[in-house]
Amino acid sequence: MTTPNSMDARILAAVSKEEIRDALFRYCRGLDRGDADLMRSAYHEDAVEHHGDFYDGPARSYCDFVVEHLDTVSVARHELTNVIIDLDGETARSESYFLSIQRMEGREDDDFIMGRYLDRFAFRDGQWRITERRVVFDWSIPVAPNGESPYAPSFPVGKRDRTDPLWQL
Repeated sequence: MTTPNSMDARILAAVSKEEIRDALFRYCRGLDRGDADLMRSAYHEDAVEHHGDFYDGPARSYCDFVVEHLDTVSVARHELTNVIIDLDGETARSESYFLSIQRMEGREDDDFIMGRYLDRFAFRDGQWRITERRVVFDWSIPVAPNGESPYAPSFPVGKRDRTDPLWQL
């Protein structure tokens, strides 16, 4: 039998997990739209990023760094799956599987990456945000594009800035 106190705890846990997922999704949207401010909204001020030799340091600086680094990317797509969140009071750990594809200008192949974000979160000032992130590449491969889809000309084209159709909503 569920008591009201345990039901309250379950509701609070569900809300916390949803707020953590929202931070994860904001990060991906910001990365794909080239919006460093939106990416930063997923982090606490003192958060750190660990991306192997690519980047290791303050997360807020990483947002500017990666948006600039991906300036030659015409298409970026980051999708999250298998998001597992373990709550522990006002801290949490999460593991999020990601799929990423990036089309680089001037290259004949695209980068297709499968990996995981291993994150520590903290609830501060009424918000769940990342305090530490480790990026793990489980698999990556260059993929040669085979041309455009026959449906592509009839759809709006995504952009990596504020001209993307998202901002017309």
